[in-house]
Amino acid sequence: QGMWAIPGGFKRPTETLVIGQMLDVSQIDVAAMWELARAAGAQVVLAGSARKAGETIALELRVLDPAVDRSPISMRESAVVKADVLGAIDRLSDGARRVLHERQEDIRGSRILVAQAVTSSLEAYQAYFVGQDCVARPSLSGNWTSVMGCADHFRRALELDPTFALAHHELAKLLGMGMGAPGDVESHSAAAVRYLARVPPKEADLVRAWKAHLDGRDADALAAYARVLARFPDDQEALFVSGYLYQLRGEM
Repeated sequence: QGMWAIPGGFKRPTETLVIGQMLDVSQIDVAAMWELARAAGAQVVLAGSARKAGETIALELRVLDPAVDRSPISMRESAVVKADVLGAIDRLSDGARRVLHERQEDIRGSRILVAQAVTSSLEAYQAYFVGQDCVARPSLSGNWTSVMGCADHFRRALELDPTFALAHHELAKLLGMGMGAPGDVESHSAAAVRYLARVPPKEADLVRAWKAHLDGRDADALAAYARVLARFPDDQEALFVSGYLYQLRGEM
C-alpha cells in the first residue's frame, strides 16, 4: 500500500510527498494519513492498494481532500494475469487525472503509459523497486555505509528484462561510484542509452547526465542535473550526483 500527498502551492501534480517512504513504513491507516496530509498542507491525497484473490489482482485508488471530511472518490481496476497489472495502473492513472481536473494539453504532454514504458515485466519492476529502496536505506543490504549490495537487485531486474534501461542506469551509477570494473560501468551506461526510448523524460535526462560524466564531460553533466533540478527541485538523484561531481572536482 502507498500514500501520496500533493502539497498545496505546487503547480504540478507530479510533485508529491510519498508519506509511506517518509515514515519508513509499509502501511498507514487512512485516519493517520489524513492527519499527516493536513499537517503537510496537502491539497490532494492518493491512497493506493492492491489485493490478490485467486488469479485476479484487484487495484484500488482513492482520491481524498484532507481539508474536507467526506468520503473519498474511489476507482477500481482488476487484472486477471500479471501482464495486465501495468495496464490497469494506466487506467487508474487516467481516472485520477480526470478527477484532478488536469488540462487535456497537460495530460497529452506528460502522459506515460507504464505498460509500455520502462519495462513490461512486473517482476523486473519489483526487483528494480526493491533495489531503489535498498539504495535509499543502505542498512537493508546489511551495510550501513555502502550500497554496493543493492546491485544484485538491479542485476535480477536485468535477468528478467535485459532491455530495462533504468536498471542498467542504476548499475552504471553504483558501479561507477563504487570502483566497479570500468568495462561493466560503460556497458551498463551504454545499454541505458540504447533503450532510452522507453524511459520517461526526467529519467532520460538523468541517464544522459551520468553518461556525460562517464565520458569526461562533467560540465555538461552538471548543467544537465541543474536543468532537472530547475523542474524538480527535490529530485534526490540530481541533488546527490551533483554534489558527488562537485566533490570530485574539488569544489566542495
